Amino acid sequence: MKRLIPILTGKEDEEEFIEKIMKGETLKQLILLNIVKREEVEDVPAGYAGSRIKKGEDIMEKIKKKTPSEIEVEENMEWGDPIDKIKAVTKIKDIDQIYMKKSKEANNVKKALRNLNVDINMI
Repeated sequence: MKRLIPILTGKEDEEEFIEKIMKGETLKQLILLNIVKREEVEDVPAGYAGSRIKKGEDIMEKIKKKTPSEIEVEENMEWGDPIDKIKAVTKIKDIDQIYMKKSKEANNVKKALRNLNVDINMI
């Protein structure tokens, strides 16, 4: 089973969330997706953009370190609209499940992707 974890809130490195995304006997692969929205980094100092990217990388690294060795982890970074990027990765990587940290943005993503044949979970 392939599980997609989009980094949307910056809180995906919380212990409870990490524990829940690891559950499942058939979990074979975690796809971590750091999405940088263009509007977050346009017309801001370069240092802010760099810190936003670094935070996502740090979250992915923490999740990777907590992942059992029998589960493959793939880290990705994409620029653009979260819905478009999550939809594209879901189709390209043949994702079975998406796990997201509860947020307004996660609700929007869930609504937008409801027609995909994928199990969407919010924690």
